[in-house]
Amino acid sequence: QHVGSESANADSSADDTSHLGVFVYDDRSVCIRHSEGSFAQRRERLDQRLQRSLTITKMDLLQQNIIQGVNVIRRGMHTLEGLMKNRPSLQELIARQRLPSDYLDRAFPDDPAKSV
Repeated sequence: QHVGSESANADSSADDTSHLGVFVYDDRSVCIRHSEGSFAQRRERLDQRLQRSLTITKMDLLQQNIIQGVNVIRRGMHTLEGLMKNRPSLQELIARQRLPSDYLDRAFPDDPAKSV
């Protein structure tokens, strides 16, 4: 009888998992990952992938479109676009008399020394 088999667990009534049984390797056991190669082959592939992953830079990931690079200007642009949608138009500000009707002429005069 195999050590750790179901009958060995039956002696232990305090064990919560005794009804599940314990896997015991024997000649008929089959690995469900057999189609992926032996354990040594799978481990070798994983080791190669680990070593390769340690040499990949952020630029490599950006070039392969694996991660998205968002620079400060683009992040700020999205924030500013959101704020601009909520801002009243120039015509509305002039109609509400929050800005003078000649605001653009004052802000951008022919003579830069006279700008507000």
